[in-house]
This record gives sequence, structure tokens and C-alpha cells, in this order.
Amino acid sequence: MLMKKFLLSLSIMAFGVSAVNAAEYTLYDANGATKTEWDVNAATNGFTTSVSENGKSFTLTTDKAASTTALRNPGTETKSMRVYKGSSLSIESSDLTIKSILIKYDDLDNNKYVKTCVLSDGWTGALEGVYYSLTSANGSKSFTLTAKEAQVRIVSIVVSDTEITVPVDPDPTPSEAVSVKNVKDAIALDTKTAVKVDFDLTVAFVNANNIFAVDAAGDFIQIYGKNSYKANDVIPAGWEATYELYNNATPELLPKGSLPASTKQEAFTPKEVAAADITTAMVNNVVLVKNVVLEAASPATKDNFIGKVGNVELSLRNNYTLASVDAGTYDMTLLVTVFNKATSLYVISYNNDGSGVDEIEAEANGEAVYYNLQGVKVAEPENGLYIKVQGNKATKVLIRK
Repeated sequence: MLMKKFLLSLSIMAFGVSAVNAAEYTLYDANGATKTEWDVNAATNGFTTSVSENGKSFTLTTDKAASTTALRNPGTETKSMRVYKGSSLSIESSDLTIKSILIKYDDLDNNKYVKTCVLSDGWTGALEGVYYSLTSANGSKSFTLTAKEAQVRIVSIVVSDTEITVPVDPDPTPSEAVSVKNVKDAIALDTKTAVKVDFDLTVAFVNANNIFAVDAAGDFIQIYGKNSYKANDVIPAGWEATYELYNNATPELLPKGSLPASTKQEAFTPKEVAAADITTAMVNNVVLVKNVVLEAASPATKDNFIGKVGNVELSLRNNYTLASVDAGTYDMTLLVTVFNKATSLYVISYNNDGSGVDEIEAEANGEAVYYNLQGVKVAEPENGLYIKVQGNKATKVLIRK
């Protein structure tokens, strides 16, 4: 009898030790509970950070891999870590055999960024709402997740050497929409506020689901949602959305349901601004900046480059992969965005006064020279319609690569 009690005591002690050793480790939390600095990793064209939790050490690394989009620093994101399509996220530990990982995704835009991914050998995953529960029977000290189907956005990452229970998030209590009469009304609200948009907006620029619109007072806001709008369309009042200050920098409206069809058009003309006057307060504005000097050809890929107006340097980005233009002086239509608390100007169009299509001169040496339909010389034409000048002959050509 005494021996049985002794063995029972040993089993209880062993169970207690196992329970103590089994712990959960929060490696990433976009809301700041676990926030670390991420360093540039030149080998992966991504970023790396080290995390110490409860005596265990971990390394997280993002890898651009096959992604066509430059990766963003997770340490500067305030809402979620972006793992773009074709890129990957790796987790390594020198002293913990990881058997389960719980990833919480961002529920933005009806769970648009909630997707399954390609996992390391021996790992399986299951989606439960916004949670992606990953398990490995044998466990491992390293793990890689690759976004194959589409981009995913991660709010938090928890790992353990035992099973992690998927939490049940309570249903949010719906709040009554606040009526807003203009953009200033909307951006004065707290982020995540439900609003009713009781004013018309004119579309200044649209790219896929990103709409940049202006109200009657000239104030801009971004709208993110499926649409069929084009520039100059008027978005009529009377629809509901959630106002959000994305990354604590960009005011945007996230529509609840479908956006209304445009009922009329109003001409939008970008306001000319001085290069020195552009600030982060102008986020979402579509503006015209004249006499921007490019000292080298602009990139044809989605990359950053520099333009100058006098002594003022402009941080430009070819975010919409416009065809490359040669070094020269241009009037540029730009979208003001904010990245890392500084302005980043997305080029919408280039215009080179005095070099319109009607004024193109043929090259005397007979080599083919290409111009876009605005008359701007293009160093490396991509897919699209161009003016080809060769010798004394100019023809319109369609290039497909």
C-alpha cells in the first residue's frame, strides 16, 4: 500500500513537472504586447528579429523569395505583419522543440487576408475563423510558412511544445453608425468607428481596390473595397463603412457591403503644390508637382527613386509599375502616402512639356526609340501602346512581352 502511494506521488509529481514545462511563447503581437526591433536581412531581402520568452530563444525571419513586392518591416507595422504572396516567414529555436503554432490573422475586408499556406514538411494546418492552427506530431526546432495563394496578414504568433487551444473570440457588439458630413468629420473619430457617409465624394484616382477620393472641401480619404469606379466618378452619399486610421498614418473607409454605383461625374484636377510644402498631413492627396528632375531613368519595377525640385528631394515610388522614363524634367501627378512616418510619393503619371506625341523628332542614326502616348521617351518599354520612331518614320506599336 505504501509502495502504491509512493508511485502515485511520483506520477503526480511527474505530471506537475510536465505541466510546468509545457508553456506558450508569444513571439509576435502587432498590438505591442510583444514588439521587437527587426533588422534588415540582406541574405533574404527581408527582416530578422530575436525574441526571448520565458527562458527560450527564438529567431523570426521574413524572406522575399518569389514575391514581386518589397517586404515591409514587421517592427514598424501597427496592425499586422504582411507576408506577401511568394514570400515566407521562418521561426527557429535553439532550445525548444516546437509542436504547435497558433497564428491569428487580420480580419480586414471580410477576411481577405485569411489563407492557408505552404508549411514545412511534417506540419499540418487548419483554419478556424481568423486563427490558423499548425501542428507537428514530432515537432521541430525550425519552421517555415510560405504564402502561396495570396498575401496573408498576421496579428499574432504563439508557439508551444504542446497543444495550443484555439480561443473563442466573443462576437463584437454592433455599434450604431455615426453620421459624417465630410472627410474632416470622419478623420476626427476614433479608429474602428462605424460611420454613415452622408456626403458625396469624387474619385481622384483608383487602383484596383484602392480608391482615393475628395470631398467638396478638398479633403481626401482612401476607400478600400471592390469597385468599378474610374477617375471623376462621384460616389453618392448614404453608405456605411468603418473608419480606420491604418498604421496610425492613413485614414481610410472600409465599406460594409457593396459600394454604391456612381450616378454622375465631376472633373477632378490635381492641385499644384510646391515640393517643399508636401508633408505627411497630406496623406491620400493626389497632387501635381512641376519641374521634377530625374537624374537617371526611372525604374520600370515597383521600386523607390529620387526626384529633385531645386534643392528639395522627393522620395518617389513606382508603385503602379509605370513604364520607365528617361532622365529629364517632368510634371508629375503624385499620390501622397506615408511610410515609416515619412512621405512616399507614388507616381501616377509623368508629363514632359514640349515633348508631346506631335513633337517627337526622329533619331538621325536610325535606331528605334520609343515614346509613351504622352510623348515621354521610354528607355525600356513594357507591355502597352507606344510610339516607335526609327529613322524618319514614326508608327504606333503594341508591345507584348
